[in-house]
Amino acid sequence: MSALDAERVTARLLRAGVEITPPDAAVVSSQADTGLRLCLGAPESRQELERALAIIREVITGHGSADRDGII
Repeated sequence: MSALDAERVTARLLRAGVEITPPDAAVVSSQADTGLRLCLGAPESRQELERALAIIREVITGHGSADRDGII
């Protein structure tokens, strides 16, 4: 995933209501040139967490779209 791709995924996830750290945030490892960081906070429910993870999977893999549910 290029830095531009990571920025695009980050933007799409934010519009879908899933907060994710963009790749230009503080670097944790010097071995990774780009990518996304996912930190699990305190979701209101397991269903909320499952929904967020499903949206992330769809956006990253390109299978389906958060647009289909009117989320973005």
